Amino acid sequence: MFNVTTENLWVLLPLIPGLPVFAAMLVALFGHRLGNRSHYPVLLAVGTSAVIAILALIHVNHAGKDQAREAIYHYANWFEAGNLRVDWELRLDALSAMMAAMVSFISLWIVLFSAGYMHGDPGYPRYFAAVSLFVGAMNILVLANNLPLLFLGWEGVGVCSYLLIGFWFAKPEAAKAARKAFLVTRLGDVALLAGMVLLYRAATQSDCRSTPCSAIIMIQPLFIGPLSAWALAPLANRPSFPCMSGCRTPWKGPPRSAH
Repeated sequence: MFNVTTENLWVLLPLIPGLPVFAAMLVALFGHRLGNRSHYPVLLAVGTSAVIAILALIHVNHAGKDQAREAIYHYANWFEAGNLRVDWELRLDALSAMMAAMVSFISLWIVLFSAGYMHGDPGYPRYFAAVSLFVGAMNILVLANNLPLLFLGWEGVGVCSYLLIGFWFAKPEAAKAARKAFLVTRLGDVALLAGMVLLYRAATQSDCRSTPCSAIIMIQPLFIGPLSAWALAPLANRPSFPCMSGCRTPWKGPPRSAH
């Protein structure tokens, strides 16, 4: 059996988000040639990501007292602005390993189901490119070791959600639902970005663990962002709520028999 160590995880960990992103690019570029086989590279990429994520989770869970249960893997510098330095860093601990394993494993079954459900659809390659990119962005979000990288994953998830919700954009109700979902998630983006700025000003650090006690009260806007869309959901179908009617059921598509 393959023995996962802290050292080889430095190589394996970026493959968890990297493989689905690469598969998304591959399908986006060559989907016209792959046709109804466009799910093959996505299935292979997400399946491999799931295996690596599960192995990483087992490694963290079975780490002994002489082994670190958490590790930060540095790959490159992203950008610097004044005193702010943001690196391409991934963090592996109990929480991130569990979330990455759950995201990748569930996504694998979604891809398997979609291969049958979407068979014959004219947008078959476009769908799997969006799904694969969604999986990669979600894994970036859960493995990121700093807030800007987390925000990158968050934005990727938002863009892919918009593309998937409005997948059948020729249907007016699907296009309308996608626009409404886009507006709601933008509210979350503003609050999340505001929370990141306030947290950085208080902590003078962008990583996810160097947060002094004085910054705890500043982190509240970080929760306002993700919760805003959830809190607005009950109002979505009310005509009195501007621009939000019908947003509670945004995923629009033809019934199974239409394929």
